[in-house]
Amino acid sequence: MNSSCSVLPFDELPTEIIWHIFAYLDLDTLKSVSLTSRRLERIFSSYSCFRFTLFIDDSSRLNLPGDTYVSHGFMESIAKTLRHSKRYYQKVHLPVQLYSVLSKELEPNWLQQLVVLNLTMGHDLQNYITQITVALPKMDYLQELKFIKIRGTPSAEHFIELKIENGSLQRLVLEVMLPSVINCPKLRKLDVGAQLDADTQFGEQYAQYDGQEPYWKLKQLEEFRITKHKSIGRRILMQHSPEFKFKFYQHLTQLKKLHFYEPPVSEKFLQIICESCLHLEDLFITFLQVIDSNSLCCLSNLPDLRRLGIWQNNTQELSFASVNAPKLENLTLGPVNVVWESLEQLQSVKSLCIRMNNFVNRPIPLSFAKRMKQLEFLWIDFFFFANPKIQRKMFQVLEELTHLKTLILDHLVQREHSPLIPPLPQVKRLILYKCYLNRDSTFVAGRFPNVKQVELKVPKCFTWDYEESLYEEIFRLRNHSLVLPSTRCVDSD
Repeated sequence: MNSSCSVLPFDELPTEIIWHIFAYLDLDTLKSVSLTSRRLERIFSSYSCFRFTLFIDDSSRLNLPGDTYVSHGFMESIAKTLRHSKRYYQKVHLPVQLYSVLSKELEPNWLQQLVVLNLTMGHDLQNYITQITVALPKMDYLQELKFIKIRGTPSAEHFIELKIENGSLQRLVLEVMLPSVINCPKLRKLDVGAQLDADTQFGEQYAQYDGQEPYWKLKQLEEFRITKHKSIGRRILMQHSPEFKFKFYQHLTQLKKLHFYEPPVSEKFLQIICESCLHLEDLFITFLQVIDSNSLCCLSNLPDLRRLGIWQNNTQELSFASVNAPKLENLTLGPVNVVWESLEQLQSVKSLCIRMNNFVNRPIPLSFAKRMKQLEFLWIDFFFFANPKIQRKMFQVLEELTHLKTLILDHLVQREHSPLIPPLPQVKRLILYKCYLNRDSTFVAGRFPNVKQVELKVPKCFTWDYEESLYEEIFRLRNHSLVLPSTRCVDSD
């Protein structure tokens, strides 16, 4: 037998090409491939440090106050594994309470390669604040830092001892506490928990120091999000100082993305944002409180606005009649009381996500479809949408959208809705999300003849906005996709 025949051509490929191939493989397949040769084993080892996150389970009893028991063997096994491992992961997720593991993480050889650091904060997090403050400036390649709230994390506090100073950090997530200093010249993305009332405190700095930033340097931010409060217990009382809050946004002149998941946004607040953040491209509001039905006219001040989401509003109708947004392409509307006819002038919108409000019983007029023929992407949520008359009208509208390519049907009940669905040959991509389907799904072939396969997952670009805004998110436990009892790696894609 010719020895050359036993050589695997795949094994001879350049490392860069093999990495590219690895990107399309799942973890089990990658492991199998890595066992075929020593070279592929070495390549997989280096590749895994780039692609995967070193995830250490945070469901330990250490997270519960009053429980000081520590599994010495568990901690030692983790420390030993890391000490002898030849893999230096760039992305790490671990509980701050595991002191020995954290100490290992903060040794110089790790500091030089860390790109992502996620720290879950338990009941005794104050014991580690100084160590974190000292270590952060030494992490030369750190791009993303998260302080994550979990069960057992104490109420939000302002930690004077915590100072976040780093020359490479680009994204910061604060779910637990506000540091006394944020000094990161490359910081562009900031997420804060709603209970921290961060925008009020940040704004107070600008008010007291005449627009200067002695503590929190944030004027360079391009993305800012206020996320939902993760606890169902007592909330931290927020300061009733809207002038401080307004002052903060008046200084975010470079902002391109702004998401409010809590608290509500008032009409005056929206006006301040639209007058100050003139470069906004993406604006999402969970609850909008308005008095004037034409209050959205201030959106015309945002010439670069491409994506807009309004999840809920008070009983006042919302009208887009006075909105001039020539670049608006993506519009997300929850169960809001919207004047549908006013949307007809938004001829640039190609993607529309709507969740019908069953309490208003206002059907979408056919004129809407005839004027919005440019729509290519439509997501309809039938969760609170039980009126048969309105349902039938909705499906008639779909028939008129001749340019529609992608359709997401959310909470569809096949037994009830399939008789109402007309043939939609223009649809090329169909996603049935959280739908109630029968075993026999032949209705798809009859009504969607050009759909080759039905998908069950929502595109990533819409998942966060849509699901984060549902009220049950307040009660749903944080999902890390995979919970492991020991040190493992998790695909971070």
